[in-house]
Amino acid sequence: MTDQTVGTIAPEFRIWRVINRSFSVLFRNFVPFYLLAILFSVLPMLLQALPFLPEGLQHPETLTDFSALTAEIAIAVGLTVLVYLVCTSLLSAILVYGTIVQLRGGHAGIMECLR
Repeated sequence: MTDQTVGTIAPEFRIWRVINRSFSVLFRNFVPFYLLAILFSVLPMLLQALPFLPEGLQHPETLTDFSALTAEIAIAVGLTVLVYLVCTSLLSAILVYGTIVQLRGGHAGIMECLR
């Protein structure tokens, strides 16, 4: 018996083809990807601003009590870091999924990416 390989030829790797394909996917889905990035970037910023909202600043006695203010800021920063880590991980996963959908020939809209 003789061993025969099937006549499949692997496509040649060209870096410019990869870069061109990457930017074409990005620019075809610029609006959905950009809006998703804004959505997942604003959430940690809003959480960080909570201690400084007008309701918290209406009481001048809290501005002189630095220990209470420091505790609020520390809690806000800690929660912001956790929310930021979760949001960036989710955003990365959503954008990768949207890119794969686009490369498979589908349409990567906002709702499709969030699915």
